[in-house]
Amino acid sequence: MKKILLLAVSFITYITAFSQGTIIGNTTYDVQTNNGSKNRIIVYDDGTISTVWTGSTDPTTVSPTFSDRGTFYNRFDGTSWGAYPTERIEDVRTGFVEILKVDDHEVSMGHYAVTASEFNIRLFANEEPGGTTWTETGGSAEVTGLWAFTHCPEGTDDIYIVAANLNPPTQFNFSRSDDGGETWSVLNSELPFLTTADGIPSVAGAAESYQIRTHGSDVYVLFGMTNSDLVLLHSNDY
Repeated sequence: MKKILLLAVSFITYITAFSQGTIIGNTTYDVQTNNGSKNRIIVYDDGTISTVWTGSTDPTTVSPTFSDRGTFYNRFDGTSWGAYPTERIEDVRTGFVEILKVDDHEVSMGHYAVTASEFNIRLFANEEPGGTTWTETGGSAEVTGLWAFTHCPEGTDDIYIVAANLNPPTQFNFSRSDDGGETWSVLNSELPFLTTADGIPSVAGAAESYQIRTHGSDVYVLFGMTNSDLVLLHSNDY
């Protein structure tokens, strides 16, 4: 009985410690994640951390436009977090962002509304993890669509992207860069097997319903939404 009590106390202590948090920033834009489990945090071997979220400082009264919406970035240097960010890293309004370690630096990606019905993915890179100067890549805005999910294999500058083509989506496209987002070896290639003919209901409600990962030359895209099967797509040639 004594052992059970000690185990229970240890468990409670662990949960209490795990539930403690540190505020690293804020935003007036409430849809920080859009219900998607995206790549928003990088934990490095030396204990430093980079993280992003969709942020804004626009007031939340009287029909806010969130005109300054974009990627808010903060960094843990191993000892403490930086000051709360008060502006986006981009020079354009983006949303639903991700961050990747790409070779020896970081790249952030978010979608940009060209018009009410036309979107593209904007990519911004810093010079090193934790760098605060962000420069738009040469291939930024060439990937069309929105709600991008991305992947970069460790130790490479290869960027893989899956994005919805429209809002609401009618298809999902795959793109690949071999040079950190400067150019694209594959650009806006439609993913197969995700149509009504394949047994998938309308994909109009499938924003943020997919993920992409790679292993060597193998590329995997996992897709699933309400009332559909869970579909794993595979290419063995990058």
